[in-house]
Amino acid sequence: MDAVLGEQTRSHDDLDIIVVASDLATLRQALESRGYQEQPEGRDSNFVLANSSGLKVDVHVIRINDEGDGLYQMEDGSIWVFSAQSLSGRGRVLDHEVRCLTAEEQVRCHNEGYEPRERDLADMALLEARLGVKLPARLQRPKT
Repeated sequence: MDAVLGEQTRSHDDLDIIVVASDLATLRQALESRGYQEQPEGRDSNFVLANSSGLKVDVHVIRINDEGDGLYQMEDGSIWVFSAQSLSGRGRVLDHEVRCLTAEEQVRCHNEGYEPRERDLADMALLEARLGVKLPARLQRPKT
């Protein structure tokens, strides 16, 4: 979320990343060499690597199909499809340009993926205000 906005907008307890399955070994090697270890209760398509300082990386593993879409196996066994277009986002983390989900895909994930929390609604409001993304009613904060 913060990458697509180009700045950290709130504190986070982890870093969510999407990695292509073919790059997973490289990611593991890089993080394990820095003291990260896989935490219990993960699964092949989603697990957490954490270090002794409490830093966490929430890893979501996708496979790319012939059309360039990313296929992610959900906990219930269903497949979430990230279109090739949705994987083409660009953002910033500190002074580094990074690939990230598009703002529109962030909205779709929050709208269809799970029941949004207050912090999710705040994130969506920022996408709307800063990037002009249209939000479904479910992701809009109640008017006061």
